[in-house]
Amino acid sequence: MSENHTGAALLGVAIRQIFPHVQYLGSGVDSLGFYAEFSDSEPFQQAYLPMLENAMKKLQNTSARLMEMLPQNAAEFLSHHKEKELAKQLQHASGTVYIAQIEEFFDIVEKQPREVGRFSLLKFEQKGSKVRVQGSAFKTEKELKTFLKKYRQYPQKNHAYLAKELDLYENANWHPRGMRLRQVLIEMWRKELAKAGFEQVETADPFGYFQETKREQFCYFDGQEDHIYSFQKDGWNSCLQCIEKWVKIFGFECEKISVSSRRIELRIADGIGRYWTGPYIEQEKGTIHFSLFGSLERFIALLLEKHEGKLPFALAPEQVRLLPFEGVDCEPVIEIFNQLEIRSSVEERPGTLKEKMHRALQAKVPYVMVFGKREEKTAQMTIRAYGSSQEMRMTLEEWKQLLAEQKIEI
Repeated sequence: MSENHTGAALLGVAIRQIFPHVQYLGSGVDSLGFYAEFSDSEPFQQAYLPMLENAMKKLQNTSARLMEMLPQNAAEFLSHHKEKELAKQLQHASGTVYIAQIEEFFDIVEKQPREVGRFSLLKFEQKGSKVRVQGSAFKTEKELKTFLKKYRQYPQKNHAYLAKELDLYENANWHPRGMRLRQVLIEMWRKELAKAGFEQVETADPFGYFQETKREQFCYFDGQEDHIYSFQKDGWNSCLQCIEKWVKIFGFECEKISVSSRRIELRIADGIGRYWTGPYIEQEKGTIHFSLFGSLERFIALLLEKHEGKLPFALAPEQVRLLPFEGVDCEPVIEIFNQLEIRSSVEERPGTLKEKMHRALQAKVPYVMVFGKREEKTAQMTIRAYGSSQEMRMTLEEWKQLLAEQKIEI
């Protein structure tokens, strides 16, 4: 049993100790850590979290008794001990279930509770009378501190915040900069498959596929799924190597999970260490199908969180922003951008140079070029890289060489 499973059981006990009048609904683990839920007509307050955390710490050294039962017997046992909501959760259970007893309280668990290590309660959510308290647990104090630092910074580093700041997308709507990022990734996807020896075909409409699978699927996201018809013995290994290489290209922290004998998933960590399904490979009825993205939207979200919005030059939807002064001829510079297929823009909105620089900084554009009379006369560019306070001066040829080198790096 993980630290989070034990944390969930301790939180469940702490809630019933401090708030004996509430209706306890159960506990569990999720991608953030552990949680426990209960129903209460009174509003929950932030000040209650330290109270619960202290109660959990006092329970850490309390031994737990584990009972293995058939679901029906467990439901009757819980009902007898006035845990009717827990008993309801076992109505459709199969096999055997585990009931843990800590002091006079009972809960449904997966395995024998063990030492919880270090934990912290993070937040609570209340909808109507239902309250969920959320926490996270780790083996060591160092791991907990590292997580808490990331968690506190996450509101300004999560993909939704970054996407809005970078003007990529908002809600379900992709903006022009976001569409360019999608196109960049899809083009990389095509090239990577071609290098691996795959040829592309395309069907007219995926409707028939979803109709035949007879699954309830939310089909809005772009899966970019590749169906490989292979009769070669090494087909599976070739496809697996392809998705593993793809994840390495982007430098993601990931783990490989064998979901079944026929499916392997690469799960990618987000900004606070939660793992989400990314590329996968699956074999069914002689057909290998795999996806380098999983979901393109999720892949982009994880990419934003990995880089905290500062995308590498090769991926940036806008690689260079040109800030020209009035009356100068920018055509030689724009011609270089066109020759090298650089994704560039010319800042034409009104404002001072400082204001224009600030807008480019907010959009995290890798390079900003100032082009005025001095640059036009000397044929030397004034360039500032994102994250640097120093300006660079270089000739058009030097600038061209720098851009060419940056294009191939991720």
